[in-house]
Amino acid sequence: MEIDDLKNTWQNSGNQHTGAEALSLMTELKNNGRLKRMRKRLIIESTLVFVFILLFYNGLDGAEKPLWTNIILVLSGLIYITNRLIGLRIVNLPNTDLDVKTMSIQLLKKLKNLSFTSCGSAFFFGGSMLLFMTINIEFTTHKYIFLGGLILGLFAFTLISYKIWNQQISRLKGLISQLSEDL
Repeated sequence: MEIDDLKNTWQNSGNQHTGAEALSLMTELKNNGRLKRMRKRLIIESTLVFVFILLFYNGLDGAEKPLWTNIILVLSGLIYITNRLIGLRIVNLPNTDLDVKTMSIQLLKKLKNLSFTSCGSAFFFGGSMLLFMTINIEFTTHKYIFLGGLILGLFAFTLISYKIWNQQISRLKGLISQLSEDL
């Protein structure tokens, strides 16, 4: 009985054809300019942080800093890069085993989660860089003011990054809903 089931499954495996509209939506999603920009940004950011991690010890006198600050900086950089690589995987490999609408909804959910983790890992890496750079400095009033400005800048850049992610996700959501109406 099991052999007959396997034969039927094998014979019916090629009978599931995707409609032209569904294929069009999949192609539109795969080649979407916003997703391409996300891919490009994730690759560039990962490469720059990787190069920074390779060069910081000699270039920024890492030997003169406490070991724990070096470890935190490297760890935060690796978390940053890992997050970007996960993001690349999400953007490059949507789950095509599902129907197009479900695939699109899952992609949007994953991108929203990626926006949170991306901003969080960037904030952690930025904070680690600030800690690393300022650990041996004797602070004066002017240096405290400058450090406060850097911290405010870190918060501002994180907020701006989050808003950019949300804009890209909402535009992609609009494209998906527009294409879904055409189906």
